[in-house]
Amino acid sequence: MLSFLFIVCCLFSFVNCRIHNLDIIDDNRQQILLSTFGFLRGGTMNINVTDFTFDKAGVGKDSLFGFSIAKAKNSGIAESLQSHTSRSCFFYQTEQTNNIPHVYFMMDHKSEKPKITIIRRSADFELLDIDYEIQSDTIQSNINKTLKSNVTITSRQNMEKNETLISEIPIKRIDGTLHRFRFQFQVIVKRKPEEGLYNFYFHNCFNKTDTQLNQRSLNINLTALLIEKNLDNYLSAGEIPLPVLYFTWAVIYFLSGFYWIFVLKTS
Repeated sequence: MLSFLFIVCCLFSFVNCRIHNLDIIDDNRQQILLSTFGFLRGGTMNINVTDFTFDKAGVGKDSLFGFSIAKAKNSGIAESLQSHTSRSCFFYQTEQTNNIPHVYFMMDHKSEKPKITIIRRSADFELLDIDYEIQSDTIQSNINKTLKSNVTITSRQNMEKNETLISEIPIKRIDGTLHRFRFQFQVIVKRKPEEGLYNFYFHNCFNKTDTQLNQRSLNINLTALLIEKNLDNYLSAGEIPLPVLYFTWAVIYFLSGFYWIFVLKTS
């Protein structure tokens, strides 16, 4: 009996968040969908890029790399954006994304102090909290308690104002090189309008205009750790009801099977 309980316990593991180990090698796609996740209030997305490298041919040239977050009502919009094949840079495709809330993270790798510029578009994301110092679990736990509390309304309102929004994220060069960088940032969903299905993209915009067809996208290497988490669970918003649903049906099937065996034995 004890051995059976031990085996059952080994089957269980504690999972706190969804973790993606991204390892993109020698890729020259202009747009890469890295993740799709549904966030509710209290959700966080941590991005830790340990090594980003691009072809040395792009050093000092007008190449543009970056990330974007698009909030969509369904996955169909994400597929539509992913299938976008224009040779012009996605960051300037405003006519295509006017109706979709976006946050752009545009890398400036040519300056003496490289950085990422944050551009928030649409009312839904104008107060989206982004930080380049990833908060500890203790601080995040306090934020989650405030968001769930019905008593500390004033504290919650002050938190939602996000009076210290940042517009830049510092980038560190690796070994002093001009084409290798590392950086990290965190996105925290604190307001109701910010909830939704987040599509996280990487963009390689070496080709900036349709007329310069002779230019090619640079090959890039990207090694990163992406952690996505909702309040008190690791499931995407649309998947949160599934464990209860599966457990309920498991109980129903178990009781039905037990009743069927009872009927067979008594007949």
